[in-house]
Amino acid sequence: LDEYFFYNLMLSTYIILTIRVCIDVMLCERNIFFYTPVLQFWILLLFLPNLLFFEKRRHLFYLYIFLSIVFTFIFLKKIPNLFILLPALTVIAIVYFIKKKKYHIIPVISQALDGIAGTIGIFYGFSPEHVVHRTILSTFGTLEGSIIFLIIKFAILLVFVYLIRKYIDDEDLRNTLYLAVFYLGYLTGLRNSLIISYYEI
Repeated sequence: LDEYFFYNLMLSTYIILTIRVCIDVMLCERNIFFYTPVLQFWILLLFLPNLLFFEKRRHLFYLYIFLSIVFTFIFLKKIPNLFILLPALTVIAIVYFIKKKKYHIIPVISQALDGIAGTIGIFYGFSPEHVVHRTILSTFGTLEGSIIFLIIKFAILLVFVYLIRKYIDDEDLRNTLYLAVFYLGYLTGLRNSLIISYYEI
């Protein structure tokens, strides 16, 4: 894993998510080909050249930057609100720690994006997708339930990172596990943060 692997994965995800977010905020018509799990297939397909031609990742990076700009103008056809700072600052932080090769921190950042964006969305009428999250909210109420869910989420995450750093010596395996947890938070967090950024409040 190198830095361009992470950058290109993040950009591939963003490019496809522009279409899904366009549907979510009703700027585009509903299309079943951009719902889970087909959504993940398109992301994988777009990212696939990085696995086949890994020596060209840096060149692919510039292509993904170009596509990100094009897809933003095509599908996100309005000026975002101030919530756009949430994914923007998150991406800056992620890039910073990737460059520093502190891969154990990026899962925490992406999961923070997911938790914060999801919590904000709840207060604007969006329903959480996960059963556990919904159960906690129905039991403790919106405000208290959101706080409890975030505490549980980050407690589990910090324990996970601690155990990996303490008990797994293989660096490649460690980084792969960090990548997996990072991406789980990044995919949903980026989508949710973009939705609230383009949602008419």
